[in-house]
Amino acid sequence: MPNQENIYKAFFSYMRQNDQHDKGKLSTLRKLIEAEVWAQTAVNFKLFQDQEDIAWGENWKERIKEVLDSSRFLIAIITPGYLKSETCQFEFEYFIHKKKELGEDDLILPLLYIETGELHKPHNFLTAEIAKREWLDWRDLRFASFDSVKAKRKIESLAMRISDLIARERDIDIHKNSISIPNSVITEWDEEWQPSFETAEIPKLPASLYVPLAQEEAPTHPPKQITVTLLSTGDFEHDRRRIKTGYGTLISFHGRDRFSFHVFEHGKGHLIDFPYDSTRIDVELLSRLKKLLGGESWQIEEIKFQ
Repeated sequence: MPNQENIYKAFFSYMRQNDQHDKGKLSTLRKLIEAEVWAQTAVNFKLFQDQEDIAWGENWKERIKEVLDSSRFLIAIITPGYLKSETCQFEFEYFIHKKKELGEDDLILPLLYIETGELHKPHNFLTAEIAKREWLDWRDLRFASFDSVKAKRKIESLAMRISDLIARERDIDIHKNSISIPNSVITEWDEEWQPSFETAEIPKLPASLYVPLAQEEAPTHPPKQITVTLLSTGDFEHDRRRIKTGYGTLISFHGRDRFSFHVFEHGKGHLIDFPYDSTRIDVELLSRLKKLLGGESWQIEEIKFQ
């Protein structure tokens, strides 16, 4: 049996009546997604489903909270019944609020399983949140065999998206007493200044700590460097999640700009630079970082070639 701590967990949010009506097809889909993700990643992947993972007599609401707390993302099977289900609404909203509380992106993958007109005219929190996200249209698979090539391709495509999320999470491994990130350059120095996210001015980093970019052919504009400042909260797991989420956000914007983290921990300053990764600094990226950090805690400079 794999160690529970080494299992990548996600949550399968669906309406049980839809599964029963379609003779267990959603349960079968959940198993196929699990198997395909494992095939692509060789990572132990657990997609939680209530009817299989809640024991008889358990307090279902507390058990659901416990699993949602440990889940990295949520797959929502969207149907008209889903929007009217108090249980589904609780799962969806609890997941969003919990991730916001932790300073993480709420990674939700909605699958449209049955035509749901309310999504075109959102009227409450749940429908508005689903409508603004990119969902996958799986309506044509409801009556199709999962053995068909078309179904297998869609399951493969979804598993690839999940595999990408897993790969991004595994790119950063922060140990209990030190920061260790593959493919990164970490510089540490004593730092007397104790930063606060309420502080308006962010200190300039020593120029020698920047890693200059190699000259690119015919650049259209000078690339920039964004250095994100993070102050340790004293809660290792919370800090770990913030850095991993920030890293994932930055690499999701494709461009020529570079990024680093300026982390303060136990009176030490850590500059974490990524010579093999890049980003694109624009209004949308900065808006996401502001939401993640709770303020504008970064420094942007043009990179001057040496």
